Amino acid sequence: MISLYLVFLILFAHYFGDFILQTNEMAINKSKSFLFLIDHIMMYMIGIFMIMIIPAAIGLFKAETIIIWTILNGGIHFVFDFVTSKINAKLRQKENKHNFFVMVGFDQLLHMIILLLTFKLLT
Repeated sequence: MISLYLVFLILFAHYFGDFILQTNEMAINKSKSFLFLIDHIMMYMIGIFMIMIIPAAIGLFKAETIIIWTILNGGIHFVFDFVTSKINAKLRQKENKHNFFVMVGFDQLLHMIILLLTFKLLT
């Protein structure tokens, strides 16, 4: 079972990697530029790794687990963002704010489910 501490840490790691480390330029251009999407994913992976290596460093789980988890989630994050960023760009262009935020929320829900499931599978 994943402790509540680890759930909060995983969610914070996601927030840090997906929002804090994502620049405005990445957010705007990842839907139309493979390079900006890759840049976003690399920053995301660095962010989640930086946060999650802390409990590994104090022995809560193996560092190898975090490396595999980071790479796995980076790949899945890429696939999700490849699709959802294009949908959101169209919704933003149409000024369809409600469905834009519904899609942002759905994207985040998918990310969180995958983060928790993959962590549970690896520990």
